[in-house]
Amino acid sequence: MDTDSLVIRVGFRSSPGAACVRACFLFGAAWFPSVPASAFVGSLEAFPAPRESVFLRWEDLTNGETGFLIERRPGEGEFEEVVTTPPNVIHYTDTGLEPQSTYTYRVRAETTGQELPFRQVEVTTLASWETARPVPRVVEGETAFTLEGAGLTYRLETSSDLEHWEQVGDTFPLASFESSRIVPDPDTGSTFFRIQAEAFERPSGIGLSRPFELPPEPDGEVYDVTDFGASPISMTNDDAIGIKVALSIAEPGDTVYIPEGTYTLRQVLQIPSGVSLKGAGMEETILITEGIDRAISILPEVHDVRLAGFTVRYLGHAEELAFGVYIGSVRQGRNSYRILIEDVRVDRFSVHGVSLRDCHHVLVQNCAFSNATNVGGGGHGYGVALNYPTNHDNWIRQNRFGPMIRHAVLIQYEAHNNLVEYNLAFENTEDAYDLHGEDEYANELRFNIARDGDRDGFGVGNTGSTHDRSGPNNWIHHNTVENSRGGIEIIQASDLVYVDHNTFVGNDYGIRVHNLGGNHLYLRGNHIEGNRIGVSLTSARWVWLEHNTIIGQSAYGIEILSGVEDLVDQNNTLSGNAVDYRP
Repeated sequence: MDTDSLVIRVGFRSSPGAACVRACFLFGAAWFPSVPASAFVGSLEAFPAPRESVFLRWEDLTNGETGFLIERRPGEGEFEEVVTTPPNVIHYTDTGLEPQSTYTYRVRAETTGQELPFRQVEVTTLASWETARPVPRVVEGETAFTLEGAGLTYRLETSSDLEHWEQVGDTFPLASFESSRIVPDPDTGSTFFRIQAEAFERPSGIGLSRPFELPPEPDGEVYDVTDFGASPISMTNDDAIGIKVALSIAEPGDTVYIPEGTYTLRQVLQIPSGVSLKGAGMEETILITEGIDRAISILPEVHDVRLAGFTVRYLGHAEELAFGVYIGSVRQGRNSYRILIEDVRVDRFSVHGVSLRDCHHVLVQNCAFSNATNVGGGGHGYGVALNYPTNHDNWIRQNRFGPMIRHAVLIQYEAHNNLVEYNLAFENTEDAYDLHGEDEYANELRFNIARDGDRDGFGVGNTGSTHDRSGPNNWIHHNTVENSRGGIEIIQASDLVYVDHNTFVGNDYGIRVHNLGGNHLYLRGNHIEGNRIGVSLTSARWVWLEHNTIIGQSAYGIEILSGVEDLVDQNNTLSGNAVDYRP
């Protein structure tokens, strides 16, 4: 872990003491290359990685090759041979490169008596880590400190003697496009303040890729659905009729309001652009579905919609209600966008509570998902599901998943640059937060909790027939997993996974890599305590296991099994384990 520190002393007018601010900052940059077409070597990809390295992977489309020739060209220079790999190898890590420099790689299969064509790709390495420091400024007599984001997390601490420090408030993250101004309060009685930020080297461009856009606040008419025939009194009515009439006359900026009570929906509600659908509250407005496979639909290209303050519930015994809220299309690229789903519960559904198909800038917050009627295979029982390549820059935060949910949040099919944070998942039947093994990439999962689950808190990769590895540059940090099968499982040769500063306590294992494992795994700064096994590695290549605290495991602190190559094991703290290392 690279760190730098700076102490800044600034006096307060109201105190004879001083303010002490200390910060450690690191940041990086990433570039995702395009891939040209060729033959015999398929789908060549190159990814910049920490430690001045590049990770190459490709498909082997030949039979009987003697190896794969890899050549590299810096800038506009000449190609030089890097290595010829053994046959059947499909990945390679090149190290010792110059930071923030462009390289072209080409790879071809070597055979006897025939010269096959190269496949070529260009990549730019990460920038060198630099240090950024809080800038003290005096504004109207106050001493304030400005922070620039760079995707780091920060905390404010106080001390009266510069030796014993206590945190003030919660740890808070800042995305690369965010900044913050902090004014320490001298009335706390503390003499010294410091701001701490710490991060491990990783690419930028993970998580939300741009400032998040919310739909505008409604400022138009409010239509009460009971004025159009919807009634909480009679359970024999189809209250969807009155609600749909109100939706049909509402214009952008208007709100369709459903007062307190229980209403029956026998038709799907389609929400037009610019219109809000609002109930009296999650506990007050209940929408009971009957004879429909989804309660609310937001069609492709619909935008600026707000849903808030109600429960969707199916009361029957079949699996009739598949989706609570269904947004977008199926792989059409006609995105829905700027949608807020807040204070909504979906109870007793069979497929997805909220299904995000082709969308961006959808915020799902303060919602609840429970009691799925099917938690079996085939995509059932997910709380929030994010699908498909055009699904990006969505934000899932502060929701509650459980009991009886298969996956709380699931990301798959090349969905990317989504942020999942501050959620609680409990008693899940499968991995709570799941990167589902279809090349999803650059997603950020932080400050989430999973507890009492039958499987793992976090899953990366999937053995299902239509799934395989997760894509590169997913960042899983500052999460907590307790009393589950495992903290995190990485499988199916998933690449470039960053697992930083998590807490894994009371599980069968903290971190497990197996079943084709993974390449370029960064397992750093995690607190792993009271599990059976702390870290178990099988089929793991280019692994950085650094700065972890691994204490009190009933079996092994670190278990290193077969197929582990290029392991960097340093600065880990192991104590109180039955056996620190196996073997």
